[in-house]
Amino acid sequence: MEEKKKAGISDLSIYYQELLFQNEEMKRIMQENELLKQRYQRLYEDAPAGYVVYNHNGQIIAANNTLCRLLGFPPQECQIHRFPRYVLPEFQDELYLMIQRVLKKKTPESIEVQIRGADEIRDVMVTTNCYREEVEIPGIEELVSSNLLRSVITDITELKKRQRDFWNRSVHDPLTGIYNRQFYKEEMHDMDVLENLPLSVSMVDIDGLKIINDTLGHEFGDQAIKIIVDELKRNARPEYTLMRVGGDEIVILFPRTNLETVRRYMQEAKKAMEEKSISGIPLSFSWGAATKNTPEEELSFIVAAAEDMMYSRKQVRGGSRFNGAVHMILESLFERNCQVRDHSLRIRQFINDFGTWMGLREEEVACLCSAGLLHDIGMASISDEILNKNGMLTETEQREVLRHPEVGGRILHANGDTAVYAEAVLYHHENWDGTGYPRGLAGEQIPFEARVLAIADAYDRMKYGLNGRGTRYKDEMMILEEFERCKGRQFDPELTEKLLEWKTEKKHPAS
Repeated sequence: MEEKKKAGISDLSIYYQELLFQNEEMKRIMQENELLKQRYQRLYEDAPAGYVVYNHNGQIIAANNTLCRLLGFPPQECQIHRFPRYVLPEFQDELYLMIQRVLKKKTPESIEVQIRGADEIRDVMVTTNCYREEVEIPGIEELVSSNLLRSVITDITELKKRQRDFWNRSVHDPLTGIYNRQFYKEEMHDMDVLENLPLSVSMVDIDGLKIINDTLGHEFGDQAIKIIVDELKRNARPEYTLMRVGGDEIVILFPRTNLETVRRYMQEAKKAMEEKSISGIPLSFSWGAATKNTPEEELSFIVAAAEDMMYSRKQVRGGSRFNGAVHMILESLFERNCQVRDHSLRIRQFINDFGTWMGLREEEVACLCSAGLLHDIGMASISDEILNKNGMLTETEQREVLRHPEVGGRILHANGDTAVYAEAVLYHHENWDGTGYPRGLAGEQIPFEARVLAIADAYDRMKYGLNGRGTRYKDEMMILEEFERCKGRQFDPELTEKLLEWKTEKKHPAS
């Protein structure tokens, strides 16, 4: 009996230990489950996307903290809100149609909509599926099984912004800010609809852009394009679409605009351009316009008609397009820098006197005098900051100044009336020994006119200095000694001997 009692107590003790172990194990499991629950709750509440559960009417059943922050209400109030209320009106029909499809097909769907967030309108991706759950319904004691919707709301505002920025860059001309050729191809199709009639088209071609690029450089050409586009934009109505479709070509679409209105707009812009120039070169454009008045007309034919008119006007301007351009460039340069003006006028007079003394023919002297006046025209491409600088030039600034013979040669060569002076201007900084620029020509490779210009230019700079910086040559004797020293190196030795003879004769005229 005693042994049975002991055996029973031993069994109870084992059961008790087993219960204690199971109890501890249950506590551990419950703690782990609680930790997991808290972890998953945090994952749910603070996920980078909003989670929302709602019924077919949009009434919110549950939502995580992320969604509540996004929409701007406290979590404890989420059940008094309807999710569709926060979707902008223009997207609500799309949302409701998606809800109906998901409930019917039981397959997930995603749509992009805009919602009214706590601080601003946000772009979001709404990914939705449905499931069944027993829910409480007012007035009914038992839980009722009902179809609910759960959506993941992903904020894609920054992504959409980057997409829009990328799209804007892809369809806009970076120089002018107006649309580009890629946009033009799409817009021509989109604009060709009945409600845009009458639909007018204007083709614009910038006059003389090549001469500006070739003579002053593409930086000045870019400035010319911007000036003209800015003028076209200045009086454009919001519905007008300006597109740069080539280097010097612009297309303008005018929806619901008749031809007479287009003509007035283009003529006003054309007249305003009469006052515009760049480094003395007048800015202008040629244009043509045509209008599609009926649906039967092909828009491509209208564009072709506008283009034909534009080219016809351009041909009328033709050879006279650049008449006076050189004069205007030179005049503008002289206005910007009086030292260059005075230097050029003295060169002309020096060459006239020296050429006449050498016995050159009258027409040769006249040609040399014109070249002397024009020899620094390439400085029109140099900025005022460099052109008027009194101190030492930096290496970059010196390179800019050394370009002026080439620029001047291009300006003169581009105009038939002044092409005869182009070589003299291009090579007037070449040295007899081949150490000059821009081509490193030597001896008689250098045109005679350029050799005369080189002597006249150097003499004037020795006597009067450069850009008001003064001169180290105290008198005429020092200047002539410098010519003697540089004879056969920098200067044509024969012309230098004639210069020295002429100056000596002037100082000691024969009795």
